[in-house]
This record gives sequence, structure tokens and C-alpha cells, in this order.
Amino acid sequence: MIRLPAATRVVFRAALSLSLPPVLLAAAIAFAFADPTTFGANAPATLAPWLHLPAFTAAAACGITALQCWPTFAQHRHGADWVLRLRSGPCYGCAHAAFGALLALAVWLLPIGLVAALLMPTPHAHHALTADSSPILDAGHPCVTFPADGSNYQELRLRPFAFLPASEPQPTSLEVLADNLPLSTQPLRITGTRELLPIHFALRTIHTLSVRRTTGNLPLFFAADGAVLIAAANSSRILNGIIAAYWHLLPLAVALALAMLCAPFAALPVNIMVFVTALLVQTLGNLSPAGEAFTLALRGHWLGCEPMLATALPTFFVGLVATLLAILVRRRLRR
Repeated sequence: MIRLPAATRVVFRAALSLSLPPVLLAAAIAFAFADPTTFGANAPATLAPWLHLPAFTAAAACGITALQCWPTFAQHRHGADWVLRLRSGPCYGCAHAAFGALLALAVWLLPIGLVAALLMPTPHAHHALTADSSPILDAGHPCVTFPADGSNYQELRLRPFAFLPASEPQPTSLEVLADNLPLSTQPLRITGTRELLPIHFALRTIHTLSVRRTTGNLPLFFAADGAVLIAAANSSRILNGIIAAYWHLLPLAVALALAMLCAPFAALPVNIMVFVTALLVQTLGNLSPAGEAFTLALRGHWLGCEPMLATALPTFFVGLVATLLAILVRRRLRR
């Protein structure tokens, strides 16, 4: 049986008990006000902010509990002298206390992820296509070709940028070919910029996709998400909800690392402010995957195929650097 360090056990128990009232309150507020039909149609993605609310509340409560419980997380705390004398680790137990807060948040994120899974549609892998030459569809480039990977697909979503032409604008009609065969017999028209054009079709394997302009004069630009193929295979809703929820561990870990760096120089209220600010900036500022994970999952994206790890690397690097600097600062102060 794995025996956790004392600091981890203390903070874990305290974080679970002290975060219970605010998390339940946040969940009750989300349940009372969340409505997927806010904008007139059933849009599950509008529920994302209400799922963020209990997750963020749990992260904030667990992190603040760690800062309050462990005396070396701030200057001039009662009991800090004993910890500094008795503990020989580089962070004087702060890392173990932070791990306890992360474990407590992991417990809270499990039911949040399961509830999110009940609200989201069946996830499918979304593959954004990149044009093999120019991504612009205009008079000089009447066709844009996208290579695909030869998987089975059942839907295509076009969402290009549209620009004003030199003459009077006319809606652009499109013809979409998959491996030189028409993908749809329905008329396809683009009348404005970023207009979503979903195309459903029978299950088929696609190696090459071509978009041609038949009529109209609106120049179209297919950006990174201008053409997206949706795979036919279904993925797990439960696993997708849990993945979306557990991305909230990263902002908490980075915010606690920054608080650990400031601990030798800041009083408790100041360090709590640093921690909450770091948590807010990462979550609301979309500096980590936690900011968009619920939104993508509620739109039917399978998060296992999304490039979220690349988005998380800068944030992870900040947390790693903050942790290493905190260790170096502690060692220098010990001398």
C-alpha cells in the first residue's frame, strides 16, 4: 500500500472538507441557470461556462486550502519555523501539500466529468484539412484541394472566410468532390464570412477532397478550421467528459508552483492573490486546454484526437520553471 507524505494527507483531507460548501453552491448555481436553448436552438456548447464554474471553484478552494494549511506557503506563518527546522526537502513540504490539493481536485473533477458526459453528444474525431497549395478560392484559383488520410467519414463542415469582391458581391455556389466524385447533390452556397456549411453523406472513405466554385464572386479563404472532416467511428462520451474535466488539474498545478515561488517573500493574503490571479488568467484567458476542453467536448469533438497537448506545453513549461526557481530560491535562502 502506498503511504502518502504527511503534508499530502493533511492538505487532501482539509481540501475535500473545506471545498465542499463552495463546490456544492457553484454546482447548484450552474444547475439552476444552465440552459442549452439560450439562443433559441439546442446548443450544448453554451453549457461550457456552467461546467467551468464548479471545476474552477473546486480548483480555487483546494489551492487556497493548501496555502492556508501548510505554513511554509507564505512569510511569517505560525509553525513555519518548526517546518523549516525539521524538514530537509528543497520546498519544505510545499510540493507535497500542492500534491494533496491536486488529489482533492481530482476527486471533485470525476463527478463533474461524468455529469458533463451526460450533456455532450457522442464524440467523433474531427480532422481539420490543410490545402495542398493555395487555400484561397477566387477567380484565379477556382479549386482548392485538401489531402485526407483515407479514413471513414460521414460529415464535412465548411466554414471559410469570405471577402468582398471588386464588383457587386454575389453568393458563391460550391461543388464538393471526394476522390473526384460528388459529395452532395444539395445546393451549397456561401453568403457570408465564417458561415457554417455542414454536409452530411453516407459513410465513405476519403483520400482527397476538392472544393470548386461554380457561380458567384465571393473570394473564400479556408483557414485552419475552414474544412473539417468528421470521422464515422463513435468514441466514449464518459471518457471524453473525464478528459475535459481533468485538464483543470494543469492550471491548479501551475498556480501552486507560482505560489511556491513567491512563498518566501509574500504574506499569505498576497500569495493567495497571486494564486487566484494565475488560476484566473490560465482558465479564462485560454492559456491552457482547460479553457476550451468543455466547449470542444460539448460540440462533439473527441478530445483524444485534438492537439491539446501542444497547447498545454507552454503552460506546463511555466509551471516547471516556477518549481525549479522555487527550489533554487529556497536553497539560496537556507544558506
